[in-house]
Amino acid sequence: LETADGQLAAGAFLLWLPGRLPAGANGALDAGEEAAGVILSRLPGGMSREYLRAVATDITDEITGEAATVRSMAVLVTGGRPVGLAEENFTREFVERLP
Repeated sequence: LETADGQLAAGAFLLWLPGRLPAGANGALDAGEEAAGVILSRLPGGMSREYLRAVATDITDEITGEAATVRSMAVLVTGGRPVGLAEENFTREFVERLP
């Protein structure tokens, strides 16, 4: 994830359940050209993040290789059914620049 000005904000991990999504949504998620939330929000019933968790951490994010200080996790739900899991590891640099 990047800010509008291109600053690296977080490494993101997404796991989705293909059998619970239409083929078009699976193809769009595979392509990775749009954010998962944008793709899933177009489905009937929209998309919500449930069972939200955020914790302080002191890890090196596997995706970005950057130091991360906040980890957030959520179950992605569309049409009342869980369809995936999302995790973001926010970089130390991004978190320290927050007002």
